[in-house]
Amino acid sequence: MLDESTLKAAIKEEFFKKCCAVKQDDEVLITALNTVVIQYLQSVDAETLKNIVLMKQELNLLIDSLCKELISMLEETIRNYKTNMLDASTDLINEIAKEKANTSKIEEIDLSKLTPATN
Repeated sequence: MLDESTLKAAIKEEFFKKCCAVKQDDEVLITALNTVVIQYLQSVDAETLKNIVLMKQELNLLIDSLCKELISMLEETIRNYKTNMLDASTDLINEIAKEKANTSKIEEIDLSKLTPATN
């Protein structure tokens, strides 16, 4: 069975073999990693494979749990944002309406104080 340092060395070696001849891109990296992973999985015993599968399942459950928590937090943030924006916009509208009401009042003019126009 390959240990961690041997696995890292194999990945590095395979990567350099693939990348020296071809332009480094995602496809080359994926192919190199897949080759090493396949070699590793072929060399491990059934118990190790079982542990890998269990670990993958645990990671999937953890990821699902974290995603649900994140989604819940985002939904709460959105709700709070909407509430705050509605409150702020209502306050702003009321303030504008109040200001408009104050500035658009027409003062009564005492017509008797006006002097007639002279021609």
